[in-house]
Amino acid sequence: VYKAWPTILFTVLLFRLESQARNPENTPVPCRMEMTGSEHCPVCAMIPAQHADTAASIETAGDRTAFFCGNGCMIRAYLESDKYLAIPRSDIRKICVRNYFTGEVIDGTTAFFAGGSDVIGPMGPAFVAFATEAEREAFERRHPARFRFRLDELTLESWRSMTARPATAGKD
Repeated sequence: VYKAWPTILFTVLLFRLESQARNPENTPVPCRMEMTGSEHCPVCAMIPAQHADTAASIETAGDRTAFFCGNGCMIRAYLESDKYLAIPRSDIRKICVRNYFTGEVIDGTTAFFAGGSDVIGPMGPAFVAFATEAEREAFERRHPARFRFRLDELTLESWRSMTARPATAGKD
């Protein structure tokens, strides 16, 4: 047993160094949005793969991933996860959205959103996401937005005022 310790310690350190080299800031690795084409948005029932450039996803505890046609549906599911995902919000592990400018998948919990502009998504006026506030400001110079927010700032009441539709209505 004692003879194996150096090998075990070396293996653990090597693994730690290798993973640190791949992710030097030790930040959460963004989730992928690999869809099969058979998924349906839990909010509107559209097929997110048909809207891959605007698709978003939520990964939940238990490694389940829900895909959405756009950020608006994802935000609605985030705000009412018990209704649309059948889980409490605390079971949401990752939220992934696409950066409007680059198309890259970014962390929705740190993204800067803009809504109420002239940009249209699959469900109408789009809520677009950006990795930085500077990107959002650049977007707004071309597409003035009425709403600016981050996910942790949203409430059902603010959602109602942005979308003019009740977030807790029985049937959509």
